[in-house]
Amino acid sequence: MTKGPLHFILFLLIIGMSGCQSEPYALDEPSDVIPKDTMIMVLKELTLMESHLQTKYIQLSNYYKSLKLSGDVILDKYKLSSSRLERSMVYYGSKQYEMQEMYTSILDTLIIQSNTVLKPSPRNNFQPESVTPKRLN
Repeated sequence: MTKGPLHFILFLLIIGMSGCQSEPYALDEPSDVIPKDTMIMVLKELTLMESHLQTKYIQLSNYYKSLKLSGDVILDKYKLSSSRLERSMVYYGSKQYEMQEMYTSILDTLIIQSNTVLKPSPRNNFQPESVTPKRLN
């Protein structure tokens, strides 16, 4: 992988902020475009991985190598090349509505997962009853 996943995320943000017109520059679909459902899974994993590294290291210079290596592992998991991911990002980025749907889906999934993880279990929700001390005679 020649560029880190951060480049793809930044590219996406630039595409997303580039205009409010309804897809004036939508590109033709590449022959090897990553299917939308797979793209959502890849972007979700890349987002989670980058969030984790940002939280752990704060400065990009401290976590750039980890970001690149972790991004490579994610791409290998889905048997994708960085160039194929980049072509797919450019394609989906040119279709602003689709890209917005994808990120909404990612956000919804992450919210559901975080609610599941943070949901208190009955064992962890122990609240002692008020105890009245008894006098010993």
